[in-house]
Amino acid sequence: MANMRKLRTQKVRWIAVSGGFDPLHIGHVRLFQAARKLGDGLIVILNNDHWLRSKKGFVFMPQKERAELIRALPFVDKVVFSDHRKDDPDGSVARALAKVRPAIFANGGDRFSKNVPEVAVGSTTGGTAERGGI
Repeated sequence: MANMRKLRTQKVRWIAVSGGFDPLHIGHVRLFQAARKLGDGLIVILNNDHWLRSKKGFVFMPQKERAELIRALPFVDKVVFSDHRKDDPDGSVARALAKVRPAIFANGGDRFSKNVPEVAVGSTTGGTAERGGI
């Protein structure tokens, strides 16, 4: 995430989305396309393999392969991994968002402000959270 400091200094309105994307499917692709339209660049925070094992008990596709697929999409500008550790009690991507500091954190349709701990990060970094079928 050292490169994120360089990205933040550029005058770009960065949009961030996050998820496991395991496996990547058309709904994810549509989320990325819609989120990218909200700003100048799209950063995908990819939940790492530790997060997936904690959430669903297994990894279908390793994080490096998921990242390679996502990077190949023309509307994705940057992919960064979450920093979840094995058995991490914090399942959010709040730490990654604090480093990336996007103008907007765009969530998928199953997330709402009341169940999104990442919303608090936006209030301290000047970003906002968007949700729903973007």
